[in-house]
Amino acid sequence: MIIADYQFFNMLTQPVRKLRARVEVFDGSTLAIICGCHDRLKYFTVERLGDSSKFYGYGICHKLSAHLIDKDRELDITTANTLEVEFGVDYEYLYPFPNFYVTEVNRDENTNELSITAYDAIYKANNIKLPTAYTIGEFAEICAAAIGVPVDSNSLNIAAFNTVYSNGGNFNGSETVRAALDAVAEATQTIYYINHKWELVFK
Repeated sequence: MIIADYQFFNMLTQPVRKLRARVEVFDGSTLAIICGCHDRLKYFTVERLGDSSKFYGYGICHKLSAHLIDKDRELDITTANTLEVEFGVDYEYLYPFPNFYVTEVNRDENTNELSITAYDAIYKANNIKLPTAYTIGEFAEICAAAIGVPVDSNSLNIAAFNTVYSNGGNFNGSETVRAALDAVAEATQTIYYINHKWELVFK
């Protein structure tokens, strides 16, 4: 659960308040553009994608679909950009999601509206190969580092994460980090996701 500061909670419960949303576009670590609901942001949706056929042993990846107004074709958003989504009351903002990596940008040639698809860091794990010899906890940290996020330290307190694989896991070398994270979740009877602090969590 995201704990909002008391001042933010008070603002939410006021009889008169102005709710806001915005998408920040980053070029590397530099903030390039802020698209707010008062100017460029038309709407966005965030989905949590997981394997509904299993009780545990899978990950939940966030998917962002954002639609931006760009009638003068001023925005140049590519797969090199990352996005952050915020919600606010008046001018106080919360970041309830991890950052998103742009995978697709389409422009409507009639309206110039941009349609952007982006995923959190777990999506990148589909294209990264595996290491050998580790505990499950060390392996989880290696996988997290490969996709550029830390592991929530409380996640590794489960005893199953201390299991040692001196010759590596039962992998043939063709698996991706995403498949390995699924295997970690299977072995520890957890699911995994990235939280609003941009940490990989096993729960």
